[in-house]
Amino acid sequence: MKDEITLKGLFEIIKSKILIIISATVLVTTAAAVITKFYISPEYTSSIKLCVVGDFDTEGGSSVSNENSTINYVKNLIETCIETLNAQDAYVQINSNLRELNASYENTNIDSSNVRIEQVGNSNVLRVTATTENAQLSYDTCQAFETMAKERVPIIGEVQIEKIDSPVLATAPSSPNMLKNCILGALIGFVVSCGIVILIEMLDNTVKDGAETARQLDILLLCEIPDFYSATERERYYEYKLNSGTGGKKRGR
Repeated sequence: MKDEITLKGLFEIIKSKILIIISATVLVTTAAAVITKFYISPEYTSSIKLCVVGDFDTEGGSSVSNENSTINYVKNLIETCIETLNAQDAYVQINSNLRELNASYENTNIDSSNVRIEQVGNSNVLRVTATTENAQLSYDTCQAFETMAKERVPIIGEVQIEKIDSPVLATAPSSPNMLKNCILGALIGFVVSCGIVILIEMLDNTVKDGAETARQLDILLLCEIPDFYSATERERYYEYKLNSGTGGKKRGR
């Protein structure tokens, strides 16, 4: 194993094996594209925005002291709202609402892995994102979530849910991303192939020439014996023909 290797040496190793590295990179990139295209199910995403607002009475007065305190009060309830809307019972209700929308959803089971609930900045707005393998199901899940939220949120305080942005039916899958996966595959293929090539070179103890021998052993090289080993006839080092008295037979080492 080589004790040390310089940056220039690494570059020379990569340069000498560039065809192998390129081939490995192309192979891994192709594999990533094939897996993305044929083995990863596409997913579709729809989202809806819901606003948590104060519940005002019929006389025009606020149920809290003023509008500012109402906003602050609602903001303090955002985390509670998220927990309430992300509860198991909430998903049971969502699935029930889906079946009411479409009977074909009888065996559909939406859970927390399909729905993401997040607060938009520091506002009292919630963005709900539904992701499934069916564009229509993702869209309907947002609608079912809205219905569920309007029923469940009022039980935790003097607040209610209002829709401020309707869901849109997805026309293209949100994942997987073919370009991203191919770039990632190419990067992995290049890095791994470079690493393997460099590792093999560093573990190679074969003496390449006299200069390397002199450098590694720290000796003065006076001469070198030529290699008579034939590249085309690797089973012998030299060959000669006997005199005609031998019948022209060849002998060799």
